[in-house]
Amino acid sequence: MEILSSCSFFLSFFCFNLFVFFLPLILSAFLQLIRSVLGGGVSYSTVSV
Repeated sequence: MEILSSCSFFLSFFCFNLFVFFLPLILSAFLQLIRSVLGGGVSYSTVSV
């Protein structure tokens, strides 16, 4: 039972790290998509990651 709990803890920790790592990339790609959809004429102040 202890092995299962430690494995689930490691898996959740790993998933959390992946989420934190990929979140800025996904957000920046989403911002780029919105900018391209709205048009290049509109200028936004984007946060550089």
